[in-house]
Amino acid sequence: MGDEFDVVNPATEEIVERVRLASGEEVDAAVARGRRVFPSWRDLAAGDRGRLLR
Repeated sequence: MGDEFDVVNPATEEIVERVRLASGEEVDAAVARGRRVFPSWRDLAAGDRGRLLR
């Protein structure tokens, strides 16, 4: 398992989550996927993108 990072609520300094940091390979793969799908995402109407995010 890789390194982890605490997500801290700045108002209370409470740790609200602990997440695993992505490896360089995972980041590269995510960026490649994003580049591949961006043209179709860009062409969607804003309302359609909003519905997909909800």
